[in-house]
Amino acid sequence: IAATQTPVAQTASRLVALAAMWLLILWLGVLEGGQGSLVGLKPIDKDSYKDSHPIAHKCTLLAHEGDNLNRFIVGRQFLVVLVVFCLNLCCTPTEEEEPSDKSRIPFFPKVIDQVFLESGLAVMI
Repeated sequence: IAATQTPVAQTASRLVALAAMWLLILWLGVLEGGQGSLVGLKPIDKDSYKDSHPIAHKCTLLAHEGDNLNRFIVGRQFLVVLVVFCLNLCCTPTEEEEPSDKSRIPFFPKVIDQVFLESGLAVMI
C-alpha cells in the first residue's frame, strides 16, 4: 500500500487504501463476532442475561425469532465475500509493468515475492 502498488492505492490514494483496509478488517471482525455471539447464545436461557445485558437480550430475541438467524447467517456470508473482495483490492499488489529479477520487498528473494505477493497468499494469511 505504501509503495502505491495496489489497485485502490493507484486509483484513489495510499491513505484511502490504508483506511479502507483497516475499516474492512474491523468490519469483518464485527461480522464474525456477531455470528459467534448469536449462534452461541441460542441454546442459553435468555432470562439468565436479561438484567445484566439488556441490549444483548433484545438483539437475541429478535435474531432467534423464526428463521431470522438463518437469514442473518446467509446475509453475513454475502457481506464477508464482499469485504474480502474489497480487502483484496486494497491489499494485493498489481502486476509489475516491467518484470525484473529483483523482488519488490527489499532484501528478499524474488521467489518470496512471487509466492506471497503475486499469489495473494500474504493477504489470505
